[in-house]
Amino acid sequence: MAIRIHRPSWDRLDENNKAALVLHEVIYSLVRPVPNRQGDWIQPASTARFITAQVFTKGFLEKQASV
Repeated sequence: MAIRIHRPSWDRLDENNKAALVLHEVIYSLVRPVPNRQGDWIQPASTARFITAQVFTKGFLEKQASV
């Protein structure tokens, strides 16, 4: 798997946002494609966004530590 990222945009990100971008792209690559109304197969980015947001929410790590 290869992830292509625009270098100037990457350089403007802080370390947390770089990690979030890479995680989002990895999750996105694993999302199962689904058919849209036109019959085309698409990978909805909303699933990857939701999972990435949950992981990077401050409470996520606290919840995991208490499990």
